Amino acid sequence: MATKKEAPAGAKPAPAGEADKKSSKGKLIVMIVLLLFILGGAGGGWYWWAHVKNADEASEGEGSAKKKKKKKEQGPTFVSLDAFTVNLRGEDNQLLQIAITLQLSDEEDAAKLKQYMPLVRSRLVLLLSSKRAEEILTAEGKVKLEQEVAEQIKQPFYQGDYPLEIQNVLFTSFIVQ
Repeated sequence: MATKKEAPAGAKPAPAGEADKKSSKGKLIVMIVLLLFILGGAGGGWYWWAHVKNADEASEGEGSAKKKKKKKEQGPTFVSLDAFTVNLRGEDNQLLQIAITLQLSDEEDAAKLKQYMPLVRSRLVLLLSSKRAEEILTAEGKVKLEQEVAEQIKQPFYQGDYPLEIQNVLFTSFIVQ
């Protein structure tokens, strides 16, 4: 039993170079196919990144806009602070009695403000007692005081905290004696 195939009598043996050419063509074809798969994957990834992912983010943005719209539909959130009575700076020994109501962006900020009320009151007592009567009796002085009150309350209550969003500071009572 012969296991070797014998070449036909009239056939010439194949030169060694042709066998190498066939195997190198096969390797070249495999490399080209692999390159096409890699380029196709990269192109698909780019398409997903540029189009699909951005579309997902845009739809999430629409959801955020709906939440903001819903918050606005709920109406404003007001927090009334207890009245303050402080001595004003100066030689006249004048007093300021003031009641403040804050308009906040949402209920979450209102709950946080109530939680830190002692710190809020301390900040405001220090601010109000540093003023002179002449500074706060004018309309411009009151507007400036509103801004300063908002800045004091917006400051984070602890390191790493986010600032509160104060929409408006309202003086509901304002008496200088």
